[in-house]
Amino acid sequence: MRNLLVIALAFLAIGCSRGERAVNHADWLKESTRIWPGESKARVIAAAEAVVKHSDPGDISVEYNRSGFVARRKFFIYAVLATAEGEDRWTFSANENSEGASAALRVIQRGSTRSGNFSERFRENQTFLGGFRLFYARIDYLLGRRPDWVACKDAAAKLALPQDAPGLNTLCSLTHQGADQPPPLRLVNATKAGKNLAKALPEPPQISATEDID
Repeated sequence: MRNLLVIALAFLAIGCSRGERAVNHADWLKESTRIWPGESKARVIAAAEAVVKHSDPGDISVEYNRSGFVARRKFFIYAVLATAEGEDRWTFSANENSEGASAALRVIQRGSTRSGNFSERFRENQTFLGGFRLFYARIDYLLGRRPDWVACKDAAAKLALPQDAPGLNTLCSLTHQGADQPPPLRLVNATKAGKNLAKALPEPPQISATEDID
């Protein structure tokens, strides 16, 4: 019966795959943070919110704070004799100074699986490279810094990832209703596009682990 729990978890691509992860702090920092010369904090937050909401319209709830937002998405998966249900949570924070904006992202997936009388809880800090790369590539598109919207079906090839990269499921799983939808509208107002890169850009903000605990 325990194998059925593993099957349900496999649909979420958690726990069962260890490939394409950040393996140390330097890798995690490179993938989970971004800096945009010439951008504003407000535009970066608006783009990030649009990316999250696009992934599953109608099922995303957002709590705002001074530095960004926490977005939550409930999911339920039925796999014949096993089920999995839980929550995806994106914690997004941004900084700004006169030279541009920076941001940091944490993605947590947690919930439970059940098969018959057996159940198991899980909590996964999503450190898959694909999840970060797709998220930020879509932000770049909405900011006008990338010419193409990275669709789910093209994400692996465009982001230099294996076709079955598990991290892409943070925005492109079977439970994401917006996975194959056209992109949102780009944000208005051109950026300064980093005309003076010699000046100090903002450091990416820190996200405390306590922000992921209810």
